[in-house]
Amino acid sequence: MKESLSEFSLLLCEQSLGNWSDLVIVLNSCGHRGGGVPTLPKRETNNIMNGRTVWLFLLLCSTGAAALQMTGPSTYKARVGAIAHIPCTFKADNLPADPKDLTVLWYLEKNIILGYDKTPTDPRYSLDKDRALNGIANLTISNTFLSDGGTYTCAVTIEPLRKEIDIRVEISGGALQMTGPSTYEARVGSIAHIPCTFTADILPADPRYFAVVWDLEGKPILSYNNTVIPTDPRYSMDNDRALKGNADLTIYDTSVSDGGVYTCSVNYSSFLMKREISMNVSARPLLSILSKSVQRNTENTLTCMANGFFPNDINVTWYKDGEVLKNQSMGKPLQYDNGTYQVNSTVTITPNDDDHNKMLSCRIQHVSLQGPLQEDFQITYQGSSSYVGIIIGSVIAVLFGIIVAVWCRRKKICTKGKEKKQNRSTQKNGSENPESSEILLENKKNSQSQGIQEEKGETQKENPETSENEEDVL
Repeated sequence: MKESLSEFSLLLCEQSLGNWSDLVIVLNSCGHRGGGVPTLPKRETNNIMNGRTVWLFLLLCSTGAAALQMTGPSTYKARVGAIAHIPCTFKADNLPADPKDLTVLWYLEKNIILGYDKTPTDPRYSLDKDRALNGIANLTISNTFLSDGGTYTCAVTIEPLRKEIDIRVEISGGALQMTGPSTYEARVGSIAHIPCTFTADILPADPRYFAVVWDLEGKPILSYNNTVIPTDPRYSMDNDRALKGNADLTIYDTSVSDGGVYTCSVNYSSFLMKREISMNVSARPLLSILSKSVQRNTENTLTCMANGFFPNDINVTWYKDGEVLKNQSMGKPLQYDNGTYQVNSTVTITPNDDDHNKMLSCRIQHVSLQGPLQEDFQITYQGSSSYVGIIIGSVIAVLFGIIVAVWCRRKKICTKGKEKKQNRSTQKNGSENPESSEILLENKKNSQSQGIQEEKGETQKENPETSENEEDVL
């Protein structure tokens, strides 16, 4: 039908116009790129011979204008992070169009951003050329940004006709929402996981358009842009989990200096959101009592030490049988190089006999403790244990002496032992004086024979067998 219409139009032109130059004038006038119904210049109007020529001019021009029609909405809405397909469709007499005759241009706020045969100004922009030849010249924007909002213009040219349409694009920023607590508690020496979570319409996020930055008191400590880069080897972040909405910061071997205000910044599809988290670092105190023994009826000072705690605000109290003691004081906390503190609390008491075995307590209260830390002990007097040892040792020594004496008396062993010692001393003296030694030997023989006879007689009375054995030994 279209081909027959064109042939019929040319035939009318040939018959109505005086020569082919008039036909060229008419076609050039109809082929202007503005579209619509054109008007002939005065010079060309003088060449028109009759009314049929005017009718042919209007027929050709109106038919050419209707051969390219564009359709599409006036507004388009998209969300951050989504893939936008801004529509631009057209109709023409001959589709698919000849690539040599087709030109498609996309404008954003009157600036060219993409063309059918032009390189896009942003790699996120694309156009399907095959579909464009068939009348669908949609602009595709992958991973939409907030900055992508504005007025877009789609201009289509199929020689010699040109049409364009404007589309208002609105981008909403609800695609990114950050969640998480505003505070986080950590212990010195532990592994801290500072939370930073977010939700988005499209997850996992495209790494090409996703970035995370962690700051501590305004100074960057870790960044992610396809690669995690920490300023301290103790810092880390799981990039796979971050792309899925969990950008937690992990700190190993947490120290006192790690406390402060952290800022988690997530940039997704040019949409930036930040969240602050305050991390409070604390260290549990260790309790120790330096001395637990006192002197009776004398003023004594006891010391309770709290060591390795943070922060330095702490309360140390002394008790006796549950009642707060007077005359107690706490020194000024001293800070170690690692930032933790140590402090001593003392109490002065004058115990008497009634205080023996009374219960003393040192109680510590600190923010790092779920409940008070307390150590109890009983009052003991200095030297009381040594006195008991002396008494027990004396009793044992007396009992042992009595037992030995009784046993010696019954067995006569102790007496014999004394006689042997005397004989040794006598022999020694005899060797120094020969004359006296002979006299001593003679006296020894007489005493030995006399002693043997007496002992033999007594032994035979008690036990005849034993007396015979002893006699053989002698």
